[in-house]
Amino acid sequence: LLRTSAEPFLGRLAQGHKVIFVDEGIQDTTAVIELAGTGGARNILANGISYAGDTPEAKRYMRLLGHLPALHAKQQRRGLVICLGTGMTAAALTRHPAFKAIDLVDISPVVYRTLPLFARSNDRIFENPRAHIHIQDGRVFLAQVPAGRYDAITLEPPPPRVAGVAALYSREFYE
Repeated sequence: LLRTSAEPFLGRLAQGHKVIFVDEGIQDTTAVIELAGTGGARNILANGISYAGDTPEAKRYMRLLGHLPALHAKQQRRGLVICLGTGMTAAALTRHPAFKAIDLVDISPVVYRTLPLFARSNDRIFENPRAHIHIQDGRVFLAQVPAGRYDAITLEPPPPRVAGVAALYSREFYE
């Protein structure tokens, strides 16, 4: 049997870049690519859509998504990160030592397998004893926990054009 490369099936965003990881899950085909000409920066693609990366611009943005809610929180005991991506937002929360527990929620189990590929940018969040991984829909997870459980909640969901994500952009979700 011929074993074909996954590259042609990853979409135009992978073209011209080095594919370093591919995993086909029940709901998505996830790849991590190393971006040509960037000195090793990487991106996560899922079903041909770029979800997150560790370019210098992305690092600033993702870390701010963790630091701003942490700094705005009245207390820093429990944090929640929905849509884990590269893990940089979660790592930013761990830089605030008062957070004793941080729940990391993503619907895709493949995302957790990509975290070691971003270890240089995510402070090895996957090994942090304060971080607790949950493979679940973020909206459903949040609906199941008592109100007021978290002092800081942050997320950066995929674009609303992605199937099943619209609920993370609704008024009801934010309430």
